[in-house]
Amino acid sequence: MKTKLIQLTTDPNVGGGPRYIEGILNNLPADEFDPYLVAPKGWLIEQAQKSNLKSQILNTELNRSGKVNQLRQALIEIKQSGYPFAPIILHANSPQAVYLASQAIRGLGIYLVYTEHLWTLDYHLASRFREWIQIRGLKQAVKSASKVIAASEAVNKFLIKHRVATKEKIEVIHPIVGELAKIKTRKLTAKSKLPMAEEIILGSVGALNAVKGYKYLLEAMSKVRESYPNIKLEIIGAGPELESLKSKVQSLKLNQAVKIITNAKSLDEYYEKWQIYIQPSLSETFGLSVFEAMRRGIPVVASKVGGLPELVEDMRSGLLVTPESSQKLAEAITGLLADAKLAEKIAKGAVERSALEQFDPQKNIEQILAIYRGLTNNVS
Repeated sequence: MKTKLIQLTTDPNVGGGPRYIEGILNNLPADEFDPYLVAPKGWLIEQAQKSNLKSQILNTELNRSGKVNQLRQALIEIKQSGYPFAPIILHANSPQAVYLASQAIRGLGIYLVYTEHLWTLDYHLASRFREWIQIRGLKQAVKSASKVIAASEAVNKFLIKHRVATKEKIEVIHPIVGELAKIKTRKLTAKSKLPMAEEIILGSVGALNAVKGYKYLLEAMSKVRESYPNIKLEIIGAGPELESLKSKVQSLKLNQAVKIITNAKSLDEYYEKWQIYIQPSLSETFGLSVFEAMRRGIPVVASKVGGLPELVEDMRSGLLVTPESSQKLAEAITGLLADAKLAEKIAKGAVERSALEQFDPQKNIEQILAIYRGLTNNVS
């Protein structure tokens, strides 16, 4: 009897959380799990439809009670489909998702697993009162979860400090799963050695929100172009800050230097041409895109926040900088451009670090599967 596994998120766009979900869904043993996806319209739903995965669209226009009712109805339909007595696991992958799930599963006999992809001790809301309310709500929702997965030790520290979950309920598993196992390290050719490349392109992947710190990267680009006028930047992502960032590109006169790509079909082609990867986040639970860049041998500049220092060793496998500082970002970027030996050393260090056992994609997916099996082994 297969376990019905439902992945739930309220974040539809390309980014660490949705790509983590995609990786899990694409690596489930077909003889054990019957996979489903519930998410808003966007990149993740499109990927699921390409794979002919059973998916339902979560209506983002509904108010909270409406979303709960919609999700509950979707869960009932999934429960009644196929073999109605099969065990069901709902894996929520955003704070809002676990809020909805904790209410929607009542009385349905569904196991709830939650992966925290947002909160670290570095993550804050503009209103501390609103922040307190949200953390309190998260604590209430997580009470319904059988298991909580922390994407890094930084997330684990947040969960413990704020008593969101007990130590016994939490398991730290890095969100490196799926196709990441097939990433091939790019050879350090003349093109990838800085600053010898004819065209220098920087890159970044992430949701376009304030937490990703892209306004500081744009300001840094303006400074870097004073010494390297032909340098370019590509940012891949979508989100609420899109129009604000476009306006900033115009105000800084970076129209010819910066591309914001909201509809990338594949990330591989972009990683292949980037000479430096930048992650200017104000908070980051882990840094999945940073890992992908490191695995490919691309020198990384990242903020020293959240789980990024667990992944990046400063001056060995990347450069860590003070968050919210366009000046520090610019200095790190120009430092790599001016020192080919440093860039090559960091690229090699990044490949070595990303190959460590603690970042092994197969090990991580097995840990997640072990959680699923542990919940249902007394039923199947």
